[in-house]
Amino acid sequence: MIKKSSGKFDGGSVFAYDFYGVADLRSFLTNTPIGSCFTENSHLETDHKFQSCLTRTWQEAEQLLDRGCPEIAEKITRYVCRSQAIERRSALCRQQAGFAPAVASWLCGDPQSMYGYKPTARKARVIDVYMTVDFGYTVAPAEIIRAQSRSLSLIRSLEQAGLAVNLWAVSAMRSEPRSKNILLHCLRLKSSTERLNILRLSYPLCHPSFLRRHIFAAIEHTPEANTTKTARNYGYVLGNSLVLKAIMVVKKNGENTIIIPATLEEEELKAILKKQNCDLAVTP
Repeated sequence: MIKKSSGKFDGGSVFAYDFYGVADLRSFLTNTPIGSCFTENSHLETDHKFQSCLTRTWQEAEQLLDRGCPEIAEKITRYVCRSQAIERRSALCRQQAGFAPAVASWLCGDPQSMYGYKPTARKARVIDVYMTVDFGYTVAPAEIIRAQSRSLSLIRSLEQAGLAVNLWAVSAMRSEPRSKNILLHCLRLKSSTERLNILRLSYPLCHPSFLRRHIFAAIEHTPEANTTKTARNYGYVLGNSLVLKAIMVVKKNGENTIIIPATLEEEELKAILKKQNCDLAVTP
């Protein structure tokens, strides 16, 4: 499912594109025509920007999106969770098959004459966590891994506290330096019913190629970004305070939404989380 939403913000507008899975992102790139300003300068045709993307071709980036990046996943695992405990709850009940007989029921001819354990579902409050991936060109991959691992530790803490997390990767930028319009591209990486899969998350959260190939590809097919200036550099990254405000314009869930900006500084991250009433930051 692909969802488009918009809202007014600071004299302009916020345009948000939500992709509820990798298949939705690919469908958007396939079925939405590329902007006329990008037809002669599409990044999809370039294979010489290895230093900024760390992938040589679009096909290589596509494989990483599907399979994940084992090298990055291994590094993240060192910081985050070696194992994730699962809380199991069960209730004793009578059923047709079990581990012990219920004599009274058997004497009465009740077919449900065995005791067994029936697992019970645990109700949890569902929240949406948006992790931004707009790290600059000068930020080393090792620093990105460390920063995002710290954020994943926070998400793990939220789940251990009893919350169910929908995890999103999001890019937020202006189409032009003085433009008041903001573009959001959000890809859901994990639904609230799924566990953290480090290998699956490794590429979109930590690999520079996701931003500079897949997000840039989405920009090429976004009608609101079809301008000559945007085609030159694919937009301008927002400051963290603006990221929070812009996302909350279209994600009006209040306390059920947490935004984690792309920051390398732990103290800055804690200050931003405190503004959102989230104090469960964990330092790996």
